[in-house]
Amino acid sequence: MTMLLPFQQRTIRIIYLLFGIAILSFIPFNLVIAPERNLTFLSSNELPVENAIIEQTWYQYALGIRGNIDLKVNYEGHVLLPMRVVRTNIISLLRGSIIQFKSLGIHAGFGSSEIITLFLNDQPVKWFYDGKGLESGRIYIDFPEKTD
Repeated sequence: MTMLLPFQQRTIRIIYLLFGIAILSFIPFNLVIAPERNLTFLSSNELPVENAIIEQTWYQYALGIRGNIDLKVNYEGHVLLPMRVVRTNIISLLRGSIIQFKSLGIHAGFGSSEIITLFLNDQPVKWFYDGKGLESGRIYIDFPEKTD
């Protein structure tokens, strides 16, 4: 039995490591683009915002995936936005990122993004980007006072 020299042992470990990374790069996984959101829209005096439409738009820039849905809030101001998931692998994400960078340069987007817009009377009233402002699930909307 021959003994390997230290640099040969290190070389073999590096080869195993690279082989393992290559195999893991092809294993598919679920990438969450937008988590499930259970939201209630209320006026500043705790009354449900009725007749509102919630538009959810989601993007995964590296994969070129986008989607959009409009949902109506119920009489309690409540709406449930389902989780948005895509099945992918590391190789697909890296490939998409390179393509994005080659076409857009420094302005390329690689990650996921979500925009939620509240519409009242067919007019956009409020926007939420990537879940900021939605953490509690209770969203208060300030309406201007009506003057007669």
